[in-house]
Amino acid sequence: MTKISAFIIAKNEEARIETALKSLVSFCDEIIVVDTGSTDKTKEVASNYTEKIYDFEWMNDFSAARNFALSKCTGDWVIFLDADDEIDLLSQNKIKETIKNAEENTAGYFLNYQYGKSKNLLTPRLFRRSAGLQFQMPIHEYLNIPPKFKNRFQPLPDAIIIHNKKEENNAETLRRNINILEEAIKKDPQNNHFQFFLGREYFNTGKFHEAIKILEKLVQSKNDTTFLYNVYLHLGLCFDKLKDYEQAIGYFQKANSTDGRFAEPLIYEANILLYHLKQVAEAKKLYERTLKISRPQTTFPVNENFYHEYPIDQLTKIERLNKPIALVCGYYGKLNIGDELMLASIIENLPQYRIIVASYDPALTREIHKIESVPHKHQLFDQALRQAKTVIIGGGTLFHDQGLKKNKNVEYYCGIIEKAAELKKDVIALGIGVDSIQLEENKKRIGKSMQKCKNIFVRDKDSATRLIEYGVSRQKITVIPDLVFALHIPLIGDAGPKNIKPVIGINLCPPIYGSPRDLTATIEEHLIPFMKHCREEYKFIFIPGHPGDLQYLPYIEEKTGLRLPYYNPEKNDYIPDFLRAVNRCDFLIASRYHILLMGVLLSKPTYALSYAEKTEALLKDFAERMHRFKGKLLKDDTKIPDQKKYKQQLKAAFQIYSESGNSAANDAAKHKSTNQKHLFKFWLGSKKFPTELY
Repeated sequence: MTKISAFIIAKNEEARIETALKSLVSFCDEIIVVDTGSTDKTKEVASNYTEKIYDFEWMNDFSAARNFALSKCTGDWVIFLDADDEIDLLSQNKIKETIKNAEENTAGYFLNYQYGKSKNLLTPRLFRRSAGLQFQMPIHEYLNIPPKFKNRFQPLPDAIIIHNKKEENNAETLRRNINILEEAIKKDPQNNHFQFFLGREYFNTGKFHEAIKILEKLVQSKNDTTFLYNVYLHLGLCFDKLKDYEQAIGYFQKANSTDGRFAEPLIYEANILLYHLKQVAEAKKLYERTLKISRPQTTFPVNENFYHEYPIDQLTKIERLNKPIALVCGYYGKLNIGDELMLASIIENLPQYRIIVASYDPALTREIHKIESVPHKHQLFDQALRQAKTVIIGGGTLFHDQGLKKNKNVEYYCGIIEKAAELKKDVIALGIGVDSIQLEENKKRIGKSMQKCKNIFVRDKDSATRLIEYGVSRQKITVIPDLVFALHIPLIGDAGPKNIKPVIGINLCPPIYGSPRDLTATIEEHLIPFMKHCREEYKFIFIPGHPGDLQYLPYIEEKTGLRLPYYNPEKNDYIPDFLRAVNRCDFLIASRYHILLMGVLLSKPTYALSYAEKTEALLKDFAERMHRFKGKLLKDDTKIPDQKKYKQQLKAAFQIYSESGNSAANDAAKHKSTNQKHLFKFWLGSKKFPTELY
């Protein structure tokens, strides 16, 4: 019977090693743990999974430690992990099945090592012990495969090792690596691999001149093309960091001519041409070239995004340069799901415009929506405003004063409208709500400012009535459905696995100051008793529509005695992930406007804990599909609204842009040169793009 040995070397890994060991215990016959000097409970944790734990005196040499661990293995096959690695169940089964059917001539396998977002490589992690292989290099150690074994190692990309290393100790790790490499070079100064890795570590720590000094010497070395490719690539990255773009491009071109299998040199050169030298056409050609390159099978890491997703994104950005700018201003970048849904709708329905979003967190807005973004009250905002053809105010409840003596909200958004009108921009208020305004000075300011808008689209009749009361011409105002109705249906995720118990999604949000409805009283009168009474019948999950909603979670847990899981969306997949979470609920009890609306759209039995005028309006508009929560669930009579009808009504709002700019095509040439000259920095804010390959 074929026997599998696994080994791990570790030091002070009590918090992570158990995950690695758990992933080995089901398919390995023997587990070796070599401890290099732990002062925590690493060995105690490991003893729950194996008796074969050995101490090894650390000597600044990872290969020595790995070879010692390998010497303790007795199996026919050997697999090795780091303490922060793991192997998923499918891969465990794949490895067992592969070894069972391995041909006698096969000496080992390259497994798929995933160690970060879009970063993976095929690396020799599984091999026959009888091959007598050893590890080399004191740092960045590798399994040395002699020429006679090269063709006897096979790729096994479906077997995945997941590396879970945290980045908080990265600076300490780099210092350790540099110390080991400098010590190794003293012993073997002619070792080009030691020199290269030291140059790379200098680059990673920002010592670009020191890195260049080492790497330039290696250019003269007689090494294989892959080695020289990496030397040229890192020289290009160093000069790029030093803003010597001519030298950087020269080295990126040498890297590409040395080994044309890789997209990285083309991407880095294109980024310099685009962001720094403003040679848009040349950059576009390079991005297009990378799309013809397939991701190479290599034993050193590549950035997987560079082989499709990244160049596609860059080409999309270049295409937008030829479109008139629409500057969208609203409550974006705060992780408020309602505002982010409305922004997604605006972006989706205005493809003929180059959207730039004014955000309170531009980096977050770029991550969620993959769109250009500028900060509020910043020179970049002023620049975008001057160059915009259209300024969009909305959506959401941007105009409210909540009983405050002075409200910056009213002052700020009215100020944007007034400045845009002064600059002769088309100003459109789109999908906005207007709460009951308390202060007369705010009513006058809103009326005067909104009158300057070309068109005003409000989401309910009450908002229209208030604007007319504040002095806005009735002819300018159109009532439309909420902007989320214009979102494309595929954004809505599937319902997921069937729940054993029905799941009730709970959402509560902090009350609006001066709200006529006391949400706390409603919670304690209806929600708390319901949850306590039904704790065995239902599973509850808390769904915050904004990070501030989480302040209610400990309060609910204390009152009910329940421990509630809560939903925490992935920011890079924020909207689809959020919709999937709502869709996996069987019932929804919520206070936020857009969570209620999504419950209705997803045909969930939806119950409102109303606390504001806008939720009262929603209850009235969807009386047949939404209920006020009064402490019990009713018979499910929720039906999905006629989204086609609402989309038709919204079409009129978005048509405004089609008309002003059929001019979009005609104005493209006029806007093109100005856009290209000034607005590159909007794309990525700080102009950062991926530069770390390793």
